[in-house]
Amino acid sequence: MLQLVLFQLAEEIGFTGFLHHHWQDRYHPMKLTLYVALLWAVWRLPDHFAEAGWGVEAMISGLCRRVRLVVLPRALFAWFYNVTSSSVLLVAIVHASDGAINQLSYDVVPASNTARFLIFSAVIVLVAIAVIIATKGQLGRAKETVDIHAGVSDANP
Repeated sequence: MLQLVLFQLAEEIGFTGFLHHHWQDRYHPMKLTLYVALLWAVWRLPDHFAEAGWGVEAMISGLCRRVRLVVLPRALFAWFYNVTSSSVLLVAIVHASDGAINQLSYDVVPASNTARFLIFSAVIVLVAIAVIIATKGQLGRAKETVDIHAGVSDANP
């Protein structure tokens, strides 16, 4: 609960409630997901530096790891945001649940940290891909319809 209040809620207010919300009408949902995920990955780079140290190699590996870990989860967050009538709180709860699932993985998967990480990542990737396919890339947003009769006069020349 503390993690939700101190970290995920603040992040999702900024990244989903503000950035995603204001860019939603400008970009296709998948492009928007990529843009927000890339900015979030850069935002979280200091976390990686705290673990791996500073330097060019650490920055490159951290950025690659963050991009891999955030693009597909961000698609899930976009989908939750769109299907919950723009609820930032529910997105933050889903975001915070990864910590609980990570802790649960120690009991469910008695293996190395690498194996647990790969299994956990695979589940997120599969669920995200399923959502992307099921929504045809719209992530819960209604497809924009184009009025083909707009601007056409009723009078025949």
